[in-house]
Parts: sequence; C-alpha cells; structure tokens
Amino acid sequence: MISFKLDERMDEIRDRTGKRPTFKEISEATGVSVSVLSNMRVKPGYNTSMNHIDALCRYFQCQPGDLLAWKPDSSSVSGESRGRETKG
Repeated sequence: MISFKLDERMDEIRDRTGKRPTFKEISEATGVSVSVLSNMRVKPGYNTSMNHIDALCRYFQCQPGDLLAWKPDSSSVSGESRGRETKG
C-alpha cells in the first residue's frame, strides 16, 4: 500500500525555517486543495493525480520517493503484490 509522507516533509521545512507550513499555505502554493492534502495524510492508499505529486515535489523540492512510502498491506502475500509481468 502506498502512503504519503506529508508530515515528514512538513517537519523538514519546520526544521529548516522554524515554521511548519499549514495545509492552507501548501494549497495556495501548489494548487492542491486542502481536502486532497488531508486525504493524502490520513487515508493510506489514497489515489491522487500525478499533477498533485508533481506540484508537491516542486513545493518540497524532493523526489517522488521522498513523498511516497510503500508498505505491504495485510492482503499481500509474498510475490502477489507485484504487478503482472508480461513476456514478450
């Protein structure tokens, strides 16, 4: 399951600047709505657009891997969590 590491990125900004950005500030800077940011924070597996990920990476000056985390979920069985491979 994919989850977002928004709190970690927000904490990094706080550590650098002394002020943790709010969702409202991030929303105004990125165009990603506060409700989407909230869903990204609290709903593991939340599905969002690549445009949102791009805007957040620009804002946080990070790579997608710095913003996303993958963890196996309870339904994953060894090897089944991988996408189907095609032979060709």
